[in-house]
Parts: sequence; C-alpha cells; structure tokens
Amino acid sequence: MEYERVPLIVDVIFLEDGTMKPRKLMYNEQVFDIKKIVSIKRRAPSVVPCIAPTEYTVLIDNVEKKIYFEPDTFRWFSVKRR
Repeated sequence: MEYERVPLIVDVIFLEDGTMKPRKLMYNEQVFDIKKIVSIKRRAPSVVPCIAPTEYTVLIDNVEKKIYFEPDTFRWFSVKRR
C-alpha cells in the first residue's frame, strides 16, 4: 500500500503555557470541528516522510483521526492511502 501526506489548514488556540489546541480543520473546502483531543504524542507516521512531528489524535464527528504538526516547517498534515 502507498500513502501520501495530505496538507491541512488547522485553526489553533495557543494556551498560556504555550501548548497548542487545534479547534477546527479544513480539508477539501470543508470545515470540521474538533470535538476533543484524545492524545498528544511525539510520533511520526512511518509511511510518509516528515520531520519530528507531534501526533494529535482528535475526535471529529465521533471518529478518531490522527493529524500531525511539524514544528520545523510549521505545517499540519494527515496521512491517507492512495
């Protein structure tokens, strides 16, 4: 199976302690509300190239999704099968 990075537009709130809290994301001109952050881990997906991202497991429409933030490039992305 082949995978690809999918760039995302993410609306983020920065908290007083400097942490980020993603609130919404935009994909294919649709906006999705992030209802809950399930977990935050320093983890890279093994199937696409990336530079030390943080993995956010989030709840969107009652489905857990993984999104990634790459601090070296300041970019958000997800991974999907081609």
